[in-house]
Amino acid sequence: MFARSRKADPNRDERFTLQPTLDLCAKITEIREYTLDAAACAKSAKALQFYTLAPGAPDGLKSPWFGDVWCNPPWSDLCSWVSKAWEEFEDPARRVRTISMLLPVRCEQPFWQELVEPYRDRHYGFTVHFLPKRQRFGSPSDPAGLKAGSPPFICCLLLWKGGVSQ
Repeated sequence: MFARSRKADPNRDERFTLQPTLDLCAKITEIREYTLDAAACAKSAKALQFYTLAPGAPDGLKSPWFGDVWCNPPWSDLCSWVSKAWEEFEDPARRVRTISMLLPVRCEQPFWQELVEPYRDRHYGFTVHFLPKRQRFGSPSDPAGLKAGSPPFICCLLLWKGGVSQ
């Protein structure tokens, strides 16, 4: 569908969504429990079933998504993950009900101009929610995000809604 960008770097890309951010997203989506976390590790997964960057494990970019999907993708490869979400959402054999994707706001980037802006609030089932204030994240060495400051950008939640029947 769209060109994929560079490979993810697990040393730089493992950012854990903290509970306050997840609670905020739950208010927006009305989803309290996710079926699949498409980009996680055992310490950060927001669903019982998850895909990870670990060698030999199921890859979220190559494996099918299903149910209510949570995704905080690797920040170095946002294009690939947003493209994958569109592929899953537009699949005629759609297995997803919703996709909730947490992203740093990157409106100036080509992936945003190709994959988000043309559809933002214009495509049935797709909305963009800009989150208030800067969201904190954990990491493998600091899962609770106690040592890290907030990122130098705000985040948004991309929401694809209206998949298979509940």
